[in-house]
Amino acid sequence: MSDVIPTRVARRPSPAVVLELLKPITWFPPMWAFICGVVSSGESWSARWPMIVAGILLAGPMVCATSQAVNDWYDRHVDAINEPQRPIPSGRIPGRWGLAIAIIWTMLSLLLASTLGVWGFTAAVIGLVLAWAYSAPPIRLKQNGWWGNAACGLCYEGLPWFTGAAVMTASAPDWRICVIALLYSIGAHGIMTLNDFKSIEGDTRMGVNSLPVLLGAPMAARFACWVMAVPQL
Repeated sequence: MSDVIPTRVARRPSPAVVLELLKPITWFPPMWAFICGVVSSGESWSARWPMIVAGILLAGPMVCATSQAVNDWYDRHVDAINEPQRPIPSGRIPGRWGLAIAIIWTMLSLLLASTLGVWGFTAAVIGLVLAWAYSAPPIRLKQNGWWGNAACGLCYEGLPWFTGAAVMTASAPDWRICVIALLYSIGAHGIMTLNDFKSIEGDTRMGVNSLPVLLGAPMAARFACWVMAVPQL
């Protein structure tokens, strides 16, 4: 008598688990940066409310959420060590659903971005390309803490700030707006370094060269504090 090993049929993830994968807590910084860009443009809001709301949704629940899904899919092996309770390594998002969600959210982001004109759409394309390049091979920018954190800082702060101003003026923002957006992107580099401290063990084992791995925890902590503080001066 032969043993029969039952095949587990992949189930669909629940909406609550999908929302957990998309990490709403991470949406606020790019949404706020987009609003800052809108304010910095000096343009009136009165006739542009639909565009502003669309931009806020694009920055947070769409592009940022896409980046979270992409990152969790390609980090599933590292997360199995660092944070096994996450939706993908825990099996609550089974099979290739994580990748499917990332692709679907990418397409929906582009669809929404198409309502924001050339500047809004172009910025969304850049943000999405960086989101995939950050996590997905063969580029996988996050393999190097310098490049990966720079990409994150740009996507979380500089790009949405720039986009908010560009969408309001339908043109390239004033150079001073660009400088401020860049400074906030640099500060976000330090924030991303702090975020890497929770993953030191898994990153070391999987060959991810985050700054805490490359520099050591004490040096990386000091570096992150300086990088966050100096742009605010």
